[in-house]
Amino acid sequence: MQESENIKSDQVEYLETPIKSKNDKKEYRAIRLPNGLEALLISDEYSKTCSSQLQDMKNEMKAACCLCVRTRTFKEPSEFPGISFFFDYILLAEFDKHCQKYDFKEFIYKHGGSWDCLFDYDEYTLSFIFDIQEEHFLSVLIHFAEFFTNPLPEKDAFMQNQNEKEFQKALNLAKFRVHQPQLSSFTRTDHPINITKDHIIKEQENLDYTKLYEELYKFKERHYNARSIKLVIQARLPLNTLEQYVTINTCFVNVPTNELSLDDSIELIKNDVPFDTAAFQKMYKISALKHVRQLEITWAMPSQLALYKSKPYRYISCLIGHEGKGSLISYLRKKIWNITVSNKEICYNIHTITYSLFKISIDLSNEGKQHVKEVLDTIFSYINWLKKEGPQKKIYDEFSESSENIFRENFKEENPKDNVSSLCINLYQYPSRDYLIGSKIYFEYDPESITNILNYLIPETANIMIFDKDFDNMELDKVDSWLKVRYTDIEIPHEWLEHWKSVEPLPHFHSPGKKDAFLHNNHYLIGLPSKIPKYPRKLRSGIDLLEIWYREDPKFRLPIAYMYVHFISCGEFLSGPENFALMTVYCNIIKLLVAEELYAIESGLTYDISVNEKGIIIKLSGPWPNCLLNIITKCMKNCSNITKLMFEMIKAQQIDICNDIFTKPEELAKDMRLWILKFVHYTYVDVHNALQNVSFQEFQKFAKHFISCLYIQCLVQGNMKEVDVINSLYPILKIFNCNSSHSNKKESNRVFQLPLGTSNCKLKNINKHDPTSVVVNTYQIDASIESSVLMRLIIMIMELSLKSIQNDDLVQHTSCNYIDVGGIVGCSISATQSVTNKSCTTEFIKEWIDRFLDFFKEILNGFSENNLDNVKERLRIFKQHADMNLEEEVNRNWNEIMKGQYIFDRDEREILALNNIKINELKEWFDKYMRNENYMKKLSVHVIGTDPDEAQSIALEYIIDEHQHKNIEENYIIKVEEYKKKLFVYPVSENTI
Repeated sequence: MQESENIKSDQVEYLETPIKSKNDKKEYRAIRLPNGLEALLISDEYSKTCSSQLQDMKNEMKAACCLCVRTRTFKEPSEFPGISFFFDYILLAEFDKHCQKYDFKEFIYKHGGSWDCLFDYDEYTLSFIFDIQEEHFLSVLIHFAEFFTNPLPEKDAFMQNQNEKEFQKALNLAKFRVHQPQLSSFTRTDHPINITKDHIIKEQENLDYTKLYEELYKFKERHYNARSIKLVIQARLPLNTLEQYVTINTCFVNVPTNELSLDDSIELIKNDVPFDTAAFQKMYKISALKHVRQLEITWAMPSQLALYKSKPYRYISCLIGHEGKGSLISYLRKKIWNITVSNKEICYNIHTITYSLFKISIDLSNEGKQHVKEVLDTIFSYINWLKKEGPQKKIYDEFSESSENIFRENFKEENPKDNVSSLCINLYQYPSRDYLIGSKIYFEYDPESITNILNYLIPETANIMIFDKDFDNMELDKVDSWLKVRYTDIEIPHEWLEHWKSVEPLPHFHSPGKKDAFLHNNHYLIGLPSKIPKYPRKLRSGIDLLEIWYREDPKFRLPIAYMYVHFISCGEFLSGPENFALMTVYCNIIKLLVAEELYAIESGLTYDISVNEKGIIIKLSGPWPNCLLNIITKCMKNCSNITKLMFEMIKAQQIDICNDIFTKPEELAKDMRLWILKFVHYTYVDVHNALQNVSFQEFQKFAKHFISCLYIQCLVQGNMKEVDVINSLYPILKIFNCNSSHSNKKESNRVFQLPLGTSNCKLKNINKHDPTSVVVNTYQIDASIESSVLMRLIIMIMELSLKSIQNDDLVQHTSCNYIDVGGIVGCSISATQSVTNKSCTTEFIKEWIDRFLDFFKEILNGFSENNLDNVKERLRIFKQHADMNLEEEVNRNWNEIMKGQYIFDRDEREILALNNIKINELKEWFDKYMRNENYMKKLSVHVIGTDPDEAQSIALEYIIDEHQHKNIEENYIIKVEEYKKKLFVYPVSENTI
């Protein structure tokens, strides 16, 4: 149905059908109900047909719904500032009661679904989202819609429930709804958007709840109506059926429409920028929570949402943020001032219905931190270059062509729940025909709008923020009222402003070159053989150094392929934390080298480069990922030729990253767990200390030697021929000149078996100013399919049990998780505590976990076979959920290859095992492996909060206290390496299960 104009019927008004990608097989219908509520209906019948034809076991698909409510107004009564925040809180609280009344959430959980409530700061909306099996979608949708017909409680019920605690919850909600909190205090005091916490708190003083209810009722009548609500639903059902779901009398047609005019407060202020203040136009030094040295420049301007067709803001952002030759970032990197790794947005825009923000964010190196003024000079020099060059239609057309190519060819299906959530906001921003493309496509070239945006980017109106963890707290003399972070403000020197106005463009700057379009010429689909194996097959390459896995894509049939490559260092080359530290530096230098090279290549290609304990992992996707791989491997080859300054910059960055990780108690505990369990593992403390001592000469030697002794694992799936896969990997061996004698020295995944009983490891929190303590208990099981399924069932029930109990005031952030270390599965239960108590220990956390397990045992004992069947059904739905795109299948197969187990049909095997599990077996299994010391293999890692007065040092400090000696049956780990020497190592096989 492709209407060029809106069509009306007695029931609904049919809006213009959204434009979609040619590779998008879903069908869309946009409608407006008689009450004014607009809805987008999405039919995904094609995926059901496709799964049926392929006889795919993973054929479960959930239907999804997202409803957005916009209630924000800028005409709030003076005696109740922030009442729209309070109304949103009432919506959430009453929705929760509505769910309890109908067992709404429990029913959704039982049938494999989930639910969320989300805020969108830009559109001032509150979203209610759920998904569930299709056969139960309508019944839930009816109860869901019923709530929105009259969400405000009766007055008597409201008066009974209101108290100071409820108000505090509403206040916390308001806190998290403030967009850009660090900028909120800079807005004009007479501007309606300036709602601070102090204003809202005034409501609490001598609060008249009767008057508050009256105002809430007036607010609902004025601002809550069907015209301010948007709805998106998606299911594998015909569009006509979905329309019936939405329009039946018991559903959304009953959402009220008031006779009052729509809120015009947004229109009144949309050209009245709230940040035109002296407070905004300053420089701020702000204490960062992590080792981040960031320079951020922000300009405020009227809302640019109406310019979505020309997107002048994105045109400018792409030029400022591009990483190719002649760019701002290229220059900053050559000066060793910027340390931003590729794939991070450097220049971006934030659009709200009342204003827009234009931001430039630069991650500073240690060197850049010393040259902030020069970095600012360079940024304004580049902006002046953009103004001098003016809008360039040639560049705009290239951006436009690239965005169209990506939208047309590289369409990637999303999970229905994520899809409806992201699209629902678009119903506020775009006309129906542009719901899908409004945020993606450049429609029309508008040089005047580009010039207007550039004219906003002047020094006098800029807000400059510098974030650094190492600022002297004595210098930071103010505290932000929302985030409680320390900062200070500085008047920007007049001579700086004058210099930035007239600073000449640097000769380094020039327009980005024409991108190589050859990578987008692959619009054809390869032919498929008559029979395609269900799982990847190992190709015969004839070379011992190569392990290649391959599968075509008979399901999605898009002109793209995924190529994942693991460069494994053979033999003893990576042994020791020093070599692993060098590997992390090597990986991040590759990212920087690749960024400039790959900018010259047509968009539509994605890549990720990461490091693990065996080597480098490269993940590529796009029309020709092998061409991308060739460029990256050349950068790997040339990595030893970088400058010493670049090496020192990346080395310092990695030191900071390690520090940020191991100073978090829970991360430290998990890192210790891996060190104890894995045959080879280097802790972040090990790497941090090793990085302090590695030299540039050692790095150069490492970079040359690493590529000469490699074993290469590769998985390719998608639109790429088998012969092309093999031929694309041969040149790599030639470039690297790999030595085949190392092919039999590939390190296997080896894991230690914990001894029976409990092993304890206690150490102090490394952050000497953090009193947080944590206990992480790990119960190691084995590598069988049945144990894996039993463990997952236990955890699913345990997660619900954790939510049902009230935590101790001193215990927070409790969690239970399924873990897989080298193919050996287990369960992890953790809890944290944070009090400034010098005598605190982790024993009461341990005791809390023990009490919880006793409580859980009672719950499990009360479980019936029917109760278990409900949990089993949820797990089955999860295991059989259809892949939404090829990437999901590729990631699942790659995980098997990385573990060295190659059980590509793991989900099928687990479902077979699931069918045979009975409740008595589950109870016995829990008692045996998680409660009985004669069978249990438990590791308990404690990180104890430290006295802030103690001196700082970076080392693992083990603790033996009196309590530890009371239980002689438990093991106490003082020296990890000595402890590991006594342990049995699980046998290694290519198929452990």
